Amino acid sequence: MKLAELEKKIGFTFPAKYHEIYDDGAVKWLEMNRKEIEANIVEFAEDPKTFITLLEKAGCEMFAYDRIPEMVEELQNLIKDMEAENGVVMAKKITLIPFGKGAFGDYYCFMNSPKKKDTAVVSFCHDECAPLTVEGADFDEFLYNQMYNAVLNNVRVEDDVFQDFQEYLTEDYRKKLTGKSTMNLQDDYYKLDIKEIEIWK
Repeated sequence: MKLAELEKKIGFTFPAKYHEIYDDGAVKWLEMNRKEIEANIVEFAEDPKTFITLLEKAGCEMFAYDRIPEMVEELQNLIKDMEAENGVVMAKKITLIPFGKGAFGDYYCFMNSPKKKDTAVVSFCHDECAPLTVEGADFDEFLYNQMYNAVLNNVRVEDDVFQDFQEYLTEDYRKKLTGKSTMNLQDDYYKLDIKEIEIWK
């Protein structure tokens, strides 16, 4: 499934930065179906230039495009179940589009809301009515923050996957990483300003 087909099917446009990366061919494998991905997963995992390699190491498993519509439905059903079981209601006019899962099963989602100009990236807790964790105010910040998650998961700054991934960052974010060691970034992780959004009423 092509990205344009996916966007039409779910009625959602991915962020401009995501489209830049897509047009560069770095997420081409997400167009494959699950059987094709499984058959080529070793090749993808060992290629440091594959966009998703660092995200996988940072703990974000991205969904193939043919899987996203069913994950959208899965998340919608989960929200309905949470509302019924806990006597709460999720805030209206918020659009959540899951594009990946974290190591503990939480959903990585694009989020649109009337109060925010940019499409944010948030994580949605899968097992309790918790606030959304803002993983990035926009996709650019999300990519930058994933560099910190990666070093916490034993990626070193000198590794090819870390160095190659920096081409997807804005110049300002690349400058913030310049001259930093792995230990520096591990320490800096705990200084990141991670915000939350309360969505349950």
